[in-house]
Amino acid sequence: MNGTLKNPNLPSANVKLEDKTTECGAHNYNEDTRELEFVLTQECVVYYEKLTTLKVTMHLSVNINDFYKNDGLTTFVDKMCAFLGIPTNRLRIANVRAGSVYIDFNVVSENTGNSADPNAEASKLAIMKDKMIKAHEAGGLDVGFPVKAITAKV
Repeated sequence: MNGTLKNPNLPSANVKLEDKTTECGAHNYNEDTRELEFVLTQECVVYYEKLTTLKVTMHLSVNINDFYKNDGLTTFVDKMCAFLGIPTNRLRIANVRAGSVYIDFNVVSENTGNSADPNAEASKLAIMKDKMIKAHEAGGLDVGFPVKAITAKV
């Protein structure tokens, strides 16, 4: 948006775009409904690109208040990215919700744009998915909190 990448507001944040009418590109994304809504101002330019992603839901064994009190989101992102060997800008949090803690996140393909081969990118993400699931099954997936369950798909 006007040269600046903006992360979406999570559904759990209950951000009303009506309150952000002057913020070019402010946007909400609902992963469940796959709906994207955003603010356009008079001089605002928005670029949208559909990316190949690994979509993951992870159930952590921690109370959501303790999760946030202990800087859990930053810890989670840092540890997951270190485990996957990716920079933090490739992991996008889609939602965090209670029930212990459920984190929905996407790992974005390394190469984007028209020159990217979607099949090659999907294969790389499938390898990450398998690595994550195998580590969880072996009890070796450290994201800062005990992992109860993982579901993932490319």
